[in-house]
Amino acid sequence: MVDNALPVPHTSEVNSERILETDLRAQPGNREVHVWSVPLEVTDDAQRELETVLSEQERRRAGQYVFEHDRRDFIAGRATLRIVLGRYLRLAPKAVDLYKDSNGKPHLTRRCHRDLRFNMSRSHGLGLIAICGGEDVGIDVELVRDIEDAAAVVERFFCPEEISEWTALDRSRRTRAFFDCWTRKEAYVKAVGSGLQIPLNSFAVSFLEGETPMVRLHGDCAYWSLFDVRPSAGHAAAVAVRGSGWRCVSKGDGTAAGL
Repeated sequence: MVDNALPVPHTSEVNSERILETDLRAQPGNREVHVWSVPLEVTDDAQRELETVLSEQERRRAGQYVFEHDRRDFIAGRATLRIVLGRYLRLAPKAVDLYKDSNGKPHLTRRCHRDLRFNMSRSHGLGLIAICGGEDVGIDVELVRDIEDAAAVVERFFCPEEISEWTALDRSRRTRAFFDCWTRKEAYVKAVGSGLQIPLNSFAVSFLEGETPMVRLHGDCAYWSLFDVRPSAGHAAAVAVRGSGWRCVSKGDGTAAGL
């Protein structure tokens, strides 16, 4: 059975400090995508500890952020990604060797692991990490909030089918629907890894309440699985992974993972 709506632990149940102490033993099973939900708001002491696992290049990038909250989110997110990947790979976080391809998508080097695939997304203090074996994966999360001139954004980035469906909705349902559509489109684009080469309005996703998440109106849409993820009542999120027969498994923290 494929679960297309994955509830993950509420953000208050998971934090980066606990993952530092988690001894991760489970690897992704056959056709499993592991989803970690990680609040990025940590104490100053934890922030300093997390910063120690970053590479020199990552510390320089952190220093380029203009706003302190963005800098802290980046440090906590990237450090937690290294910690989680390190548990899967049986490596110290600093030994996790990452690189970006020509489209900016991060990967593990072959020296670390040739089959483990991952993706991460951050939004307003919350991070989500997707991990699976052997296939491309993408994840996106957004805080559900009012968007100024949302209709103009829809006209620019949604395809005609999506525009029609969104404008037909009652106004009270449009904000949630907007972010369900947006995160599903972004998750697919991030999984494909082609960056801006795939315009968001060149394909469609299902996003209406009660519909099974799927990619539509794109050449290889039949080769992708799309999942709704619910990290909290106030966030929308989605996972896309190449192929069929997948299921999402919520990992959260050590307790949620049953470790």
